[in-house]
Amino acid sequence: MESKPEAETENVPVLEAPPVPPPPDAPQSSPTQPAPHHTKTSSRRALTAAVIAVLLVTSLVSAAALYSVYNLTAEVSALQTQLASLASALNSASTTAVSNTQTSLSALYAAVKDSVVTIECKITYSYSSPCGRQTAYTSTAQGSGFVTQYNGQMVIVTNSHVIEDASSITVTFADGSSYTATVLGTDASNDLAVLSTDAPTSQYQPLAIVSSSTVRVGDAVAAIGSPYGLAGTMTTGIISALDRTITVSSDTGGSYDITGLIQTSAPINSGNSGGPLLTYSGEVIGITTAIVGGSDGLGFAVTSDTILSVLQDVVG
Repeated sequence: MESKPEAETENVPVLEAPPVPPPPDAPQSSPTQPAPHHTKTSSRRALTAAVIAVLLVTSLVSAAALYSVYNLTAEVSALQTQLASLASALNSASTTAVSNTQTSLSALYAAVKDSVVTIECKITYSYSSPCGRQTAYTSTAQGSGFVTQYNGQMVIVTNSHVIEDASSITVTFADGSSYTATVLGTDASNDLAVLSTDAPTSQYQPLAIVSSSTVRVGDAVAAIGSPYGLAGTMTTGIISALDRTITVSSDTGGSYDITGLIQTSAPINSGNSGGPLLTYSGEVIGITTAIVGGSDGLGFAVTSDTILSVLQDVVG
């Protein structure tokens, strides 16, 4: 059997079908499209960075908040310390002010007490009995006054109603020494009287009289006199009003007006009449003259300007 000769191998080129182009609207694939695991790794790194950033910002905010709270606490503590210091200073100032006031009033009293006198008057009355018989009796009136010097003369100033109808007048000084007084002159319309005594010069401790034109409502004042015979009594208050007019009833049943008075809250009682109304410097700005019956702290004083005018008329 004859064997068939092997076919001779030829290098026949293999034709391949040309590549089919993708449709125009087909998505183009990127030749360098990263592998999916690369994309996952980048996302994790970004997330980690974001978390670190958030933590960093949170830490900064917390630190700032803590710093602010610390500063606020320090400021509050400083303010509390300042308030405590201020309160202490105010308490100290208040205590000092009260102490100074007490000291000044004590000093005022010590300086003026020997210048204030008690005035006692004997008044003799007579009346006729139904049978025509004349009968006499004597009563006693009491008030206050103060020593001053005018044009070189030592005198005692009081109210005219204190010595009205007096048959004799006795002036008693702070040390208890008593002397008979003489009336130098009176001005009933202003309720003022000026007296002199035969007391030795050493008894006279004159008070300075200043113009009342400078006083103001609210100014502190002191009154010294012998209310109900209690010699050397001092009370304090303020000037409550100026230029007051009051109607005064006389013992004879009549009445008259006194104008231009100082109203004061310093307590004034029966027997204070004629005593000085003083500033805390010990200067006379008035003379206590009347109260409203049944009132509480409603008293009146003749002004020092009126006193000086009457002294000019009486003493010259």
